[in-house]
Amino acid sequence: MALVVGDNSYITVAEADAYVQENYLSSSTEYQRWQALSEEDKEVLLRRGASLIDGLPLRGIKASKDQKMAFPRILPPHLDRFDGCFALHPTEKDLVVPQEVKDSQALQAMDFLSSAETLDAAT
Repeated sequence: MALVVGDNSYITVAEADAYVQENYLSSSTEYQRWQALSEEDKEVLLRRGASLIDGLPLRGIKASKDQKMAFPRILPPHLDRFDGCFALHPTEKDLVVPQEVKDSQALQAMDFLSSAETLDAAT
């Protein structure tokens, strides 16, 4: 299954690569393990990270009823409830995936990679 932003991922492999490069020392084990992965393996870890994020209990509602993923979201105070119906007052900020979510997906992928390496070493 291909990695598709907005369908099963918040970020591309290139964005994840940039995150790793910016946040890990090039001499670190985590950095070297990430760099050694194939594009397909990186996609697997990124899909798992996105799936974990989408499974979290989150405030607000999806910005669009047709979107597949949990983000972007409309959060209070741009979401008001009147007589059982929601009135949306989204701002431009509500309609984009926050950078923190994208960073979290990359970080989660790195955590899955570390967990996999630990399991491999134990067997």
